Amino acid sequence: MNGNSVSIYDTRFWKVYGEGPSTEKQAKLTGQGFNEGKTKFTSADIRFTTKGDVLYAALMDWPNDCKVTIKSLAQNSLNQPKVVNTEKSVS
Repeated sequence: MNGNSVSIYDTRFWKVYGEGPSTEKQAKLTGQGFNEGKTKFTSADIRFTTKGDVLYAALMDWPNDCKVTIKSLAQNSLNQPKVVNTEKSVS
């Protein structure tokens, strides 16, 4: 938690909350609106938060080949038209 707290506390949602298979095939909400535990996350499942002008992308699982493609940040994307600088943080 210490290594990832900067991307969790005092952050805001980005333009899209996430991407990946779990966002495309979400389980139906049940009870009081909970659907936790009904989806198996993969390394293609990513969640986004922001703090100031910093965008955080949290992987829901680690990729076997250590490579990540973030479609929401693709060149000419409507979501992120700027140049993207990356900084790897592994915790």
